[in-house]
Amino acid sequence: MSVYYLLSYFIIYGILGWCSEVAFAAFKQRKFVNRGFLNGPICPVYGFGVGFVVSLLMPYKSNVFFHVHCFCRSRIFH
Repeated sequence: MSVYYLLSYFIIYGILGWCSEVAFAAFKQRKFVNRGFLNGPICPVYGFGVGFVVSLLMPYKSNVFFHVHCFCRSRIFH
């Protein structure tokens, strides 16, 4: 996987994670609350998490058993 893809996943999901945390905190406290610890709208824990999961699951991308297993788990538990 390219470094550019991992960097784009990090930025996109870091910003989306920050937005969801701010929206939840704003809904809960009825005012704007900046949930990030950095200067800017990004929460790196979400970016690192998505990057780790994507890089962990990339070898199973073409494995048919993995897709069947995920489909069955989604039907059983959801």
